[in-house]
Amino acid sequence: MIYCIKGELLSKSTDELVIMCSGVGFKVSVTTGTLSKIGTVGEEVMVYTYLNVKDDALDLYGFSNEEELFCFRLLISVSGIGPRLGLSILSTFSPEKIFLAIASGDYKLLTACSGVGLKTAQRIILELKDKVSSIEIESFKGSEITGNADGNLKRDAIAALTSLGFSTSEAVLALSKLADNMPLEDMVAAALKSLSNRRK
Repeated sequence: MIYCIKGELLSKSTDELVIMCSGVGFKVSVTTGTLSKIGTVGEEVMVYTYLNVKDDALDLYGFSNEEELFCFRLLISVSGIGPRLGLSILSTFSPEKIFLAIASGDYKLLTACSGVGLKTAQRIILELKDKVSSIEIESFKGSEITGNADGNLKRDAIAALTSLGFSTSEAVLALSKLADNMPLEDMVAAALKSLSNRRK
């Protein structure tokens, strides 16, 4: 298993990098998020990798952080989800959005990704929901909800929604779509409307 590659960035395109490491140039397929975070040609870069072994090829997929790699490995564990589709999903949504969608059963969000139909989205949720533990959701939701100046407001809103019977993941997902500077009462009301519509 090649866990990561560190070396000089020789070239980059819309979805691939070539990294020179110990005299060998590795072609690595990457997400759009990784591509936007990677350095410029000539700089030293590092990506976490997944090696996909096929009968006629060895394909490397690269990620800017371990969260992306972890999410990718979960996605391709789903029947019918190959590395290319997994990469496409991660190019459309952040790991945070994907985990929250899985935890709350939001298959409609997943179908916004090219190549993911209704049945595929439902299968992703069915096969991964038990694997996405509450601890993982808590660790990934921080940047979505509490990593800003108005984090306390949204934490209060989460508490209000969970006291009404909604799960933490449902509350986080609903609040992630709202502006940070909304008054608490308006925030809770808007989230309630969104959650009620999704449960119909």
